[in-house]
Amino acid sequence: MRRVVPRDPLLVGRIGALAGAGVWLFIGGQAIVPVAALALAFLAATIGMVWWLDIKRGRAAPLQEMPMRIVVADLVTAGVWTIGTAPNPRSIAFVIIVAVGALAMYRLGRAGIVATMFTFLVARVGMEVIRIAFAQPTPAPQLLAEIIVTSLAVLILAATVDSYRAEQSRAEVALRLGRSLERVATEIAAETEPEQLLRTIARGALALVEAQHATVNIRRGEEFVVAAGAGTGERVVGVHAQSHMGIVGAVLRARSTVAVADYATDPTAVRNPDHHRQRDPAPGPVVQLGQVRGDLLEGGVGEGVELHLDHRTHAVH
Repeated sequence: MRRVVPRDPLLVGRIGALAGAGVWLFIGGQAIVPVAALALAFLAATIGMVWWLDIKRGRAAPLQEMPMRIVVADLVTAGVWTIGTAPNPRSIAFVIIVAVGALAMYRLGRAGIVATMFTFLVARVGMEVIRIAFAQPTPAPQLLAEIIVTSLAVLILAATVDSYRAEQSRAEVALRLGRSLERVATEIAAETEPEQLLRTIARGALALVEAQHATVNIRRGEEFVVAAGAGTGERVVGVHAQSHMGIVGAVLRARSTVAVADYATDPTAVRNPDHHRQRDPAPGPVVQLGQVRGDLLEGGVGEGVELHLDHRTHAVH
């Protein structure tokens, strides 16, 4: 039974709105019947689409996965219904546009705010044109009040929805990072060959920060060598450089997070095809386990990651 009738609050709300609007028209509600009927036809179509998607998924679709066509159809429905109720001098149909706009703002972000206000303006102009044609224009104070109330409601909803979207985005990043850490730990624990272990560490670092370049560097005295790499870092395996140079040197000197404004102009940068295409790296030490010290560079999405192991890790190499 649950598969045929999904537990979807928004679907129930749509069905309730369809039934309520139909009853309102039946008992003589003031409206342009053909226009109002068109709005109800749009609403019935979105009910059918949402119902089918819920049955296909086996559950209600998350708001962030709501198909764009349904969000747009909801706004169109609200706008058409607002125009259709123009003969009613006490119509508050603009409230429906604001309510539907909340979903549009959540799903589309700033584009949803623009779409909501555009729908309101078009629908309200259409309503007023019809009222003027019927010689029943809206009193100026009422019209101004509707515009102010709608604008304030959209502004408040936009700020609330934007904050919620930001929190959800951070939560998704944290969840993805946790899963990546678990996967990387599993892969590292499964390796027994030293060289393959270093490559696995590089791949893991690359995945954790969604970068394009990762290397594992082994320090020997006054120089270091790139022992393993992932992404574009695979092309620099075997490169030797002095330990005071580049990102490795910056981290070794500071032993803390170091921000580099533009690595390409750093006079100590290790010159290789990948490094001087990178900007704004921020290296920092990450973990120390026994005699193994690691330094991880997180350059952000699309940038690079380097892991430095000092000379005491020769047994690992």
